[in-house]
Amino acid sequence: MVAAAPDAADLLYRAAAAGNAGDLVQAERLCRTLLAAQPNHAEALELLATLHYHAGKPSEALAAINRVVALRPKSPEAHFSRGTILQNMGRLAPALTSFDKALALDPGHIAALFNRGVALTSLRRFADAVAGFDRLLSEVHGDREDVAS
Repeated sequence: MVAAAPDAADLLYRAAAAGNAGDLVQAERLCRTLLAAQPNHAEALELLATLHYHAGKPSEALAAINRVVALRPKSPEAHFSRGTILQNMGRLAPALTSFDKALALDPGHIAALFNRGVALTSLRRFADAVAGFDRLLSEVHGDREDVAS
């Protein structure tokens, strides 16, 4: 009798539940089981990147999210996640590029606007950072003229 292939949705659900419960080892094991059967499963790769990020393994997180970006180049979330990982690694210029790609795909991506402003501030590009934060405020407040009131 041949064992049935693992159900991708079930494995992903169980991996996410384990990660949410703080069991990063079990969550990673389940992700790797899924990826062994489906190496290009983007959601499993995204979850694996998140798990590595929270486990303090930024290089592994970056490798996983780079695969997601390759699989889903039009995903603003993938570019945003890549930028966040790079930013936390201190790699600000490529992080900024990733945030810009996320914003090209979704101009109203609030978190990408915020992280982009933080990266620009860290790069001491203050005028660009202020312009970016102004754009963020206009997105959040809908271009209202009375934002200060």
